[in-house]
Amino acid sequence: MRYYVLNQRRKYHAKIMERTDWKKSLSEYPDQIDGVERLGQVYEARGKRQVAAEYYQKAADFAKKMPDFDQQSIESYLSKV
Repeated sequence: MRYYVLNQRRKYHAKIMERTDWKKSLSEYPDQIDGVERLGQVYEARGKRQVAAEYYQKAADFAKKMPDFDQQSIESYLSKV
């Protein structure tokens, strides 16, 4: 039952995130990590784990270059790769 609820929640979030053009967001705000992270979440919710992993890797690479991100944040993204 718990798995069913979590799966339904993921599908719901994926539908919400699909309504936002995250790829457009990436081009308009290249210095923000939100679009990269959200695309990882969208593809993960869709079950496209390989594509999601690529976006999480991009998020980790982005975080490594920015002084505002700590090691814990970087490791969080890398754990999803």
